[in-house]
Amino acid sequence: MKAEVVEPVGFSVPPVLLVSWFALCAAYLELAYMGGQKLYRHVIFASPHIAWMTPLAYLILFSPLVLAILFLRRVVPPVHQARFSLFLLSAVLAFSFLSIFWVTLGPLSTGLLATGVAMQLTRTIAARQAGFARLVRVTLPWMFGFVLLAGAAMTARGWYRQRAAPDALVGADRAPNVIFLVLDTVRGMSMSLYGYSRQTTPGLERFAAQGVVFEEAYSAAPWTLPSIATMFTGRYPHEHGADWTAPLPEGYPTLAEVFRDAGYATAGFVANTNYSSAEVGLDRGFMHFEDYTTLPSDVILSASPGRFILNNPKFRRVIGFYETFGRKNADRVNAGFTSWLATHTERPFFAYLNYYDAHEPYLPPSPFDTQFGPDSLRKNWLIHQATRAAFRKFKESMTAAERAAEQRAYDGSIAYLDSRVERLLTQLDRLRLSRETIVIITSDHGELFGEHGLFSHGNSLYLPLLRVPLLLRAPSLPAGVRIATPVTLRDLPRTVLELAGLDGRGISGESFARLAAGGVVSETGSPIISLVGPAPNTREEHPVFKGPMWSIISRPYQYILEGDGSEELYDFVGDPGQTANLASAPQARPILDRLREGLDSARRK
Repeated sequence: MKAEVVEPVGFSVPPVLLVSWFALCAAYLELAYMGGQKLYRHVIFASPHIAWMTPLAYLILFSPLVLAILFLRRVVPPVHQARFSLFLLSAVLAFSFLSIFWVTLGPLSTGLLATGVAMQLTRTIAARQAGFARLVRVTLPWMFGFVLLAGAAMTARGWYRQRAAPDALVGADRAPNVIFLVLDTVRGMSMSLYGYSRQTTPGLERFAAQGVVFEEAYSAAPWTLPSIATMFTGRYPHEHGADWTAPLPEGYPTLAEVFRDAGYATAGFVANTNYSSAEVGLDRGFMHFEDYTTLPSDVILSASPGRFILNNPKFRRVIGFYETFGRKNADRVNAGFTSWLATHTERPFFAYLNYYDAHEPYLPPSPFDTQFGPDSLRKNWLIHQATRAAFRKFKESMTAAERAAEQRAYDGSIAYLDSRVERLLTQLDRLRLSRETIVIITSDHGELFGEHGLFSHGNSLYLPLLRVPLLLRAPSLPAGVRIATPVTLRDLPRTVLELAGLDGRGISGESFARLAAGGVVSETGSPIISLVGPAPNTREEHPVFKGPMWSIISRPYQYILEGDGSEELYDFVGDPGQTANLASAPQARPILDRLREGLDSARRK
């Protein structure tokens, strides 16, 4: 009796189907890993669209392997073609998944592990070629079906949110529009509006002549999520609980929810997709919310090998592109808002615009990149991460010239952002919306450029991180007024609601609308306290590494309580650089006692 001949899998499964099956297996492995991370960490900086983008990305990235297999069939003897094809596909699959851990494993370990996994998979599949061929043909339609279903579900979700929410609105007759602009990472001390030597904000200076400028406004946190959560809820960071791995929880009403329930059309346009996105809970109350995009680069970056390729320093140098792929600049944020506004003119609106241009890696477009001096080779020192972020490495060892180049780039980014904000406000004027629109311009936090030996943000509570711009323009407010009384952004939501004539109950804080209107107030608002806790990757040299830090400001003093109980006290009026810690000075004892008591009282509430 003649023995049955098992047809090699390379011939029984067409190359296109074989490659597609391995591509989708790699995609679903990565999605499973991301799902586990989501359950464990809560925040993974990923768009929900990865449900369809990641499989699509793997299909695109694996497609050249079809040609590779066809080539193997020409040069490899038939008896070995199946094993060679399986080994190639298994190796690429294993490397694709292991590249998620590239930084931890390193190139050698990643390559060795991928080779070992590929050899084992090849042996296992080759021993069961007929069964494997049936598996591919049976499961592949279901795998493609999931991609189509995920894409359809995301489309339907967006359509339903857009169509269903307006039906729930109640009337909002003769109410003013509200535009809330957050200039991510813009510190007040780097703005010519506040006396900075470089002309970084001429547009905002012109805007200031139409409204109210607060000379001293302080953020409740030195980084994005807890700061904006405070501006949305009126709750201090220790109250609302939004943190590095904790989204804004349900329970506290947000500004967008209050405006929506009052009959407003609400929309958010976000460039910081790390910590100002729907994933961290800041979309609550918005009927329309734009954060992550679905550009071709977003599709490729949704797969680990795509990130490995596009964020490779050598690849970046070859293509001459150093910006974060998919990062929205101010023009794109403005375009999203104006496009939405064109179809939402029947009701008053509350719009939140989040700009990310002044955040690292500080890459303003021409001519702003050289506005304050020549561009440098700083781009070659940038590290591009998988989380849509980029930063300059070795900051602590920068020379004075390199540090100056970083700050020039930052100042150029602010100047670009200033020009785009002015362009948006001019467009509102052309649409005749200015007279009936409340405009709020502020920042979530500042930035450090070597002060106290520190860089970036989220690592301490010094004033360059907490002192932020605040400008208001409203029909009920005077023009060209500057307010010297210090305020906290914790009180901003109640202030905005009062200016809009809405009931602010449910939103904590104290309104400073009467102060903005030039009134004499006996109370100066909520205590100006700030908080920061250590991030999962906090470095030992950062002050916050020792534990949560607290700050309270009572002009002219700032008191900082560090995680290990150490104290700092600065007279920031007499010592703007905060170079002399007065905490150990005997004459400072009454001041320390008073500020400690104020901080303890605020923390207990």
